[in-house]
Amino acid sequence: MNNCHNDFACEQLLKCHNDCEWTEQCNVACDSVIPSGVPLLKQLMGCVACNYCAGPCANSSLMMYCN
Repeated sequence: MNNCHNDFACEQLLKCHNDCEWTEQCNVACDSVIPSGVPLLKQLMGCVACNYCAGPCANSSLMMYCN
């Protein structure tokens, strides 16, 4: 989490995805605008959604990060 917040592109991309309410189509648009933040954000969200919150996130759009 700290790595993302310390990286301007990742932090902005995280905000964009959050503003999109984590919908895939909107997230793809965010990724195209801030591509340099994508690798770090995907790493963060994969860890959060797929490892720590796998149960609670199971039926949410956050699971797209687990691919």
